Amino acid sequence: MKKILLIVTFILCSCAGLGPAPEASIASVNSDLNRTELCCNKLSDITFETIQLNKPETFRIDKTSRAYNFNTGKSFYKAINLKQIDESKTFVLRSYFIRGGHNYFKQGYVFKPIVHVLDSNLNIIKTISPDVFTFHHEKSFGENFRLEGEFNINSNTDKYLIISTTTAELGSSTEATIVQGSVYGEFRNTYQIAHSPVGSFKLELK
Repeated sequence: MKKILLIVTFILCSCAGLGPAPEASIASVNSDLNRTELCCNKLSDITFETIQLNKPETFRIDKTSRAYNFNTGKSFYKAINLKQIDESKTFVLRSYFIRGGHNYFKQGYVFKPIVHVLDSNLNIIKTISPDVFTFHHEKSFGENFRLEGEFNINSNTDKYLIISTTTAELGSSTEATIVQGSVYGEFRNTYQIAHSPVGSFKLELK
């Protein structure tokens, strides 16, 4: 469990209109994953999407995504073809906090990624640990609350990415102490931000 101190300044009377729209509860999205049938039995059957990386790529992993039983557990995933990368690059992956109800932090959640890197034969040759992704924030709402991590891609060997999560992470959470300021002064609340099987993402070259 990660302990994070977040410092947030806002006016209590106006915060209800800020941030992403409410989503399904964490129980509901976990149930969606449990009910989803596996897409295939082996990595070679996964379809990899080619994306344009001349600008940040935004995407979602949700109940309409395909699911696979990785060696780290069943997960929805995003599979990306990197064959258009002709030199080694550093990627930044951001996974954004999602509000799971009208209580912004208490019912919110975030997808904590694990990234598998595959070679041209679809063998996993390295794995970017979920521990690489740490919680970031700025003094505003919306997409500024996020897990963010960097990793390097070697264009000679790294040809595919699979972004997923793990069973262990789905049973865990991030502890965040929110320092909130209002016209009445400053106060603190501590929340457990659940790790979710669904999320909203941005992938870009550094």
